[in-house]
Amino acid sequence: MVSRLWDAFIDPLMGVLVDKVFARRMLKNKGKDVDKFKPFLLMGSWIVIITAILMFWSPSDFTFQQKAMWAYVTYIIWGMCYSFINIPYGSLASVMTQDPGERASLSVARGLGSTVGNVLVRIVVPFFLSLYTRDLSKAYLLSMIALGILGQISYLITYKTVVII
Repeated sequence: MVSRLWDAFIDPLMGVLVDKVFARRMLKNKGKDVDKFKPFLLMGSWIVIITAILMFWSPSDFTFQQKAMWAYVTYIIWGMCYSFINIPYGSLASVMTQDPGERASLSVARGLGSTVGNVLVRIVVPFFLSLYTRDLSKAYLLSMIALGILGQISYLITYKTVVII
């Protein structure tokens, strides 16, 4: 519950941060085209993937209470990092086209991509769980590493292929 309340505070701040970073970049690069949202895909993708992996790793010499604290802290940090990339990602359609029909198509494509991502999770995690039945923590960690690699590839493809008008 604490992490969700924190996210309710962080998400609007992320929107403000995007606007401030964009304004600074516009001043620095006068007369040049400056992307408002795409740089966050490149900057944030590594951070969100590393923090996602850290959520599923904890030092083996930690006590149960320390591991629980590790889980809480890494989850909250991951949520902040996810906002850092997801808020700008969700705003990309608004700068890709002004046509409402095209924006609706982009929204459908985003939903389809989300569905594909969910299906991948439902394949990758059980695969690793079946390989490491005696060490489930290792199975989840390796699952997250594999999904992180796929996620990073997806973020890089998105960064390279998104065209801003």
